[in-house]
Amino acid sequence: MNGYCPDCGTRLLEGASSCVGCGSPIGQSDRPWQRWRERQSVPDGQVSGATPPDGEAPQRSPAEPVVLSRTEGSIDGSKRPAGARIRGAVAAPFVWIERKVMEPASVWLGNLAFLEILEYLGKATVLVVLVFWLVTIPERREEEAFEDWQREKQTRHEAWQVINTAQGQRGTGGRIDAIDQLYDARQNLNGITAENANLAGIDLYDADTGEAKLNTANFTSADLSGSDLRHAQLWKAGFRKAYLSKIDLEGAYLELADLREADLSGANLTEADLYDANLDMVTLDNADLQGADLRQASFEEASLLEADLRNAGLDGEWVNFRKAVLQGADLRGTDLSGALLASANIRGADLRDTNLTQAQLEGAIGDDKTRLPDGRERPSWWEEENKPLVVGHLPAGAWSTGLFWPTLAFVVGKGWEVSGEEQDDYLSIARKAGSGVDISFLRVEETYDPQHPNDESDENVYPAPDDLLAWLKRHPHLEIQAEESVKVGGVAGTQLDVFVSSSPHDYPRGCDGPCVRLFPNGDYYFLDYEYRFIILNVGGEEIFISIDSLASDALAEAQEVLNTVAWSNYELSAGEEVFSGLFEPDLAFTAGTRWTVFDQASDWWLVGQEDPAFSTLGFVSVEEVYDAKNPSAGNVSPVPDDLVAWFKRHPHLEIKGEEKVTVGDVRGTRLEV
Repeated sequence: MNGYCPDCGTRLLEGASSCVGCGSPIGQSDRPWQRWRERQSVPDGQVSGATPPDGEAPQRSPAEPVVLSRTEGSIDGSKRPAGARIRGAVAAPFVWIERKVMEPASVWLGNLAFLEILEYLGKATVLVVLVFWLVTIPERREEEAFEDWQREKQTRHEAWQVINTAQGQRGTGGRIDAIDQLYDARQNLNGITAENANLAGIDLYDADTGEAKLNTANFTSADLSGSDLRHAQLWKAGFRKAYLSKIDLEGAYLELADLREADLSGANLTEADLYDANLDMVTLDNADLQGADLRQASFEEASLLEADLRNAGLDGEWVNFRKAVLQGADLRGTDLSGALLASANIRGADLRDTNLTQAQLEGAIGDDKTRLPDGRERPSWWEEENKPLVVGHLPAGAWSTGLFWPTLAFVVGKGWEVSGEEQDDYLSIARKAGSGVDISFLRVEETYDPQHPNDESDENVYPAPDDLLAWLKRHPHLEIQAEESVKVGGVAGTQLDVFVSSSPHDYPRGCDGPCVRLFPNGDYYFLDYEYRFIILNVGGEEIFISIDSLASDALAEAQEVLNTVAWSNYELSAGEEVFSGLFEPDLAFTAGTRWTVFDQASDWWLVGQEDPAFSTLGFVSVEEVYDAKNPSAGNVSPVPDDLVAWFKRHPHLEIKGEEKVTVGDVRGTRLEV
């Protein structure tokens, strides 16, 4: 049905059974049905009315107001909702406007050709704008590039302004952010001045900073790998634990610089001035130090594997290479006559034309590949004591490590073998017969993240914690079952019995089942297995010993070996109470400043001081003596009943003084000979 609703005037939809405006049912008659409400007074605000006869309209006076109301019934007499009445009343004015104004206007406008022309013009305008936009793309890009250049120029200007304004100030002074901005923009930082600046942790990888003035600047833990710092002024600069691999420091001024624990592997330090610089524990593997001034510098415990130190400037002055690794290094033409080389690893090093003394060679650790200066002899003990233990059968008897440091000596019975090839920080021995126990010795310098112990990437490796014992006790995959204080080789430590209680799902390929890794140079520890860990501090080095079983027979066999352990070639802490390990009878003393354990056996313990003057203190349990008349012939005899009288009668000794003394509450005799 077409048309409009007689109640509210809403246009009726084709086929609809009711009005969408007021909800009134649509009648079947063609005659309009009109509702009306007779005006009358109704108490309490209510209205009432009656329906006129069919086809008749209600009559009213023109002056009378019309009161519209919805009857309580629909067209067919059924009730209609009250909401329909409200909607019809609200919509009525809008329906009138639609029918009387908008529809005629729409018809009239639709017949105007002018509007069609406007429509075509609008489409043409869009096309013109599109063409213009496409044509002007290069120009806009050029403008944007110019604006970007202007912004970058302004940013660079502001960054340089921050750097220059902060000259001489301590602290960052905003310079880290400013230098970062210039670095990110790949700006040339040649000649930059940032003296006294705190640039700790800054990342300037592969930056061009040649001839920079960075005196007393702090680069702690910064990354300057591959950077160009040629001829830079770095007096008293701090590079502790910085990443400086393959950095170019040719001719740089580094006097009094602090480079401790920095990574300078592959660095170029030719002609650099390192006078009185501190390079303790630095890594200079494959570095080039030709012609560098190393006078008064300290390289204690530094690693200079395959480093090139030819013609380095020492001029016979003091330089500290104590415990340094100079294996394979080239020192030709360097005057080392004043160098401290105690316990330095000079295996395979080229020492020709270095003016080394025989005493210096005796204190260093070399091998048959070490090339000596003319007139110097290879110490006999090099061949005897510096051969590394190789994987395979280990005959019963006393053994000493050749690479592992600090030097480890021990005694094994039958059935033992080297199960893990000896390294300078790792050794593993095992007894395959009997209990099948395995003992591993590690020098711990790095650990894996306990939260991701099986991620073997370099990013997951961290420096060993200051308190390794506490670190192990907090490890999320280890359950501590027992803890006890122990001594191994006379060194006090802590013993832990542990249970591997959990393991990540992504265990390494080296494991044949769920396992946990603790150290990059260590073993795998398997899920649901028990282990015994022993943690020692030997001369400032964290030593970790593991036994792979808590079975009583396995522990007994392992303990037999540990009871024979002796440590040597390590420095004692001043005031430290030192206990003999292998030497018998048990002996203890308090160490002085910079004392070192040189060697130890069951009947021999040698300690001493290397600096400022070399001196030794030897303890010997005497059971045999050489023939006094011909001591070099090798003839031995049992120790005499009166050893003091034997010394006094010795034809090659002159007694200059004798005195009664007490050592460790034991009376004895002191001889000056």
